[in-house]
Amino acid sequence: MRTFALAALASALLASLPARASSSFRCDGKVIEVGTTQLDLLMACGRASFEDSRIDDRLSVQQPNGPGTPFQRRSLQVNVNTWTYDFGSTRFVMTVTLERGRITAISEGSYGRDARPHEKGWAPTTQCEPQQLSEGMTKADVLSRCGEPPVRETATEFVSAQENELTPPVSSATYAREYWSYNFGPQRLSRHLVFENGVLKRLNDGKYGS
Repeated sequence: MRTFALAALASALLASLPARASSSFRCDGKVIEVGTTQLDLLMACGRASFEDSRIDDRLSVQQPNGPGTPFQRRSLQVNVNTWTYDFGSTRFVMTVTLERGRITAISEGSYGRDARPHEKGWAPTTQCEPQQLSEGMTKADVLSRCGEPPVRETATEFVSAQENELTPPVSSATYAREYWSYNFGPQRLSRHLVFENGVLKRLNDGKYGS
């Protein structure tokens, strides 16, 4: 009886522990860590048990060319996703923070409560060929060839230059960026796309798909 009471007390104490930072965890034998892409997270762990999102506004003012040169003001609006995975009562709950298609933070909570088996990792396979994608294409071009991507995130940056912090801007620019990822199946590398103001500016190979 005493052993049962001690076990119950230990479980209650563990459940009340606050979330703490973690460096990594595993899904289906695959390591998930800071820097892992959102597509790789989906393919390894599937959809999260709970998903939340918010818009963060970040402002920085600097003199990129040194003292005495014009100030540069950067305002960034970025979509921040928080995904929580409950793997059941034998594993800790894991929460990941995602920005622009990549994990930026991982935290570990108490033991899970979900009695249902967690779904396996999966992401839709794209039917187009990777060779069909090239820099300079518009979003409409890519969508017409490859369809909607499994991962599609946004960030908007406003950049202005001014003589000092009190004077009005002498120039300004807006960069609307989107981060897309496509899964081409287990025999080919996934691809990560960065659009700027509707035009494909950067293409990066990822890991093999699922």
